[in-house]
Amino acid sequence: MNKNDQRITTLDEPGAEGAEVVAETVAPAPASLGKKKTVGKGDVVVAGDGMSGRKLRVTIHQGQDDLGREPVFVGLNGYSYLIKRGEEVEVPEEVVAILQSAVQSHFENTKAGLIERKVPRHSMSVRAV
Repeated sequence: MNKNDQRITTLDEPGAEGAEVVAETVAPAPASLGKKKTVGKGDVVVAGDGMSGRKLRVTIHQGQDDLGREPVFVGLNGYSYLIKRGEEVEVPEEVVAILQSAVQSHFENTKAGLIERKVPRHSMSVRAV
């Protein structure tokens, strides 16, 4: 499998956990299918899963510390995505929306008191397919 290819598989499939899947999309097949389905790059997600079917390309940039080099997990409508940092991957636009809405609270002690700043959780680049 090419490192930029994506694959949908059930979570109970052997090898669906751990380092081997960090560059892939891992998701359970919708219950209505009753079987596993492999989806190649650029294919539309099966209708009825609550997603639009539109895809975007995203690169989540690496951070300074060890946590900033770990893959990023996103869960949506029963689907799980492990996105490897530093590599451009194709994901549903709903996954990108989740990543864009993820923020961290940073607190700063000032003379006026404690101030909370919300900053993006992930530094990333997004482009159309």
